[in-house]
Amino acid sequence: MAKNIKEIEIKVEGKEWEEALDKAFKEANKKAKIDGFRPGHAPKEVFIKKYGEQALYMDAAEAVVDGAYEKMLKENEKDLEDLVARPDVQVKEINGEGVTFNFVLTMRPEVKLGDYKKINVKREKAKVTAEEIEDTIENIRHRYAEDVLKDGEIKDGDVAVIDFEGFVDGVAFEGGKGENYSLKIGSGTFIPGFEEQLIGLKSGDEKDVEVTFPEDYHAEDLKGKKATFKVKVHEVKEVKVPELDKDFFEDLGMEGVDTKEKLEAKISESILTNKESELENKYIDELLEAAAKDTEVDIPEVMIDDELERMISQYDSHLRSQGIT
Repeated sequence: MAKNIKEIEIKVEGKEWEEALDKAFKEANKKAKIDGFRPGHAPKEVFIKKYGEQALYMDAAEAVVDGAYEKMLKENEKDLEDLVARPDVQVKEINGEGVTFNFVLTMRPEVKLGDYKKINVKREKAKVTAEEIEDTIENIRHRYAEDVLKDGEIKDGDVAVIDFEGFVDGVAFEGGKGENYSLKIGSGTFIPGFEEQLIGLKSGDEKDVEVTFPEDYHAEDLKGKKATFKVKVHEVKEVKVPELDKDFFEDLGMEGVDTKEKLEAKISESILTNKESELENKYIDELLEAAAKDTEVDIPEVMIDDELERMISQYDSHLRSQGIT
């Protein structure tokens, strides 16, 4: 027997077993077909003569197994912390005198560590570059950017408010129409080649935009097809990125930040904290990976089965949350 497997026998006998047999008889007698007696009214000795006492054994065992389980747990409390799965139970012996259950406990497996004190894993030091700080500031500025109406031609980076309708071989196709759609030029939102053809247009302009759907387009009937989009421009907006001034810092709402220098210091501190956390996690992962290479452990099959069931259940719940069976 494996070191991490423990077997415990619990016997149920005497009055408890007699009561279980009697209960099993009463339930079985309700369904019994015995000549001369209505269901449930045959005497016990008549039932036993026809079916045998053995017919009651498994139902009686089922009636007392929970109590035997609780008794087993109570008598082996010190082992419960090391259990890795619900104990397996089997009927080892059963007769008119009683039933013996065999509980199989799977304990936490023994782990034999290698020479972990000689693991050579270096901890990286976190550094913050000026480029990272500047990129973060630019991202923040663009999050606070506003679209401002302009009287002029569409340029790369502008937002064009358009109506559009697409046609293939002169026939409009499903999903190819939109009204008052705000399209940022250069975002790559539309089919390749569409946005570039709007550059130079102004409010009120109309244009037929010729494009070809990519071969990997999601709609099967449009893959590789040439299409014409009739486009009308309603408005042209310029994306205004705020300057690092007093108004910007007030909108930003960072405590104690009212200058670019203070913002840089705050961002540097934030980036450093995040990097240190990531590097610490990486360091721990590498330590554990190195230690695991020289570690011996015999994983019980029941632990693998439990983990598999957990993964399947988790995936099942994920699918159901999306309305998928």
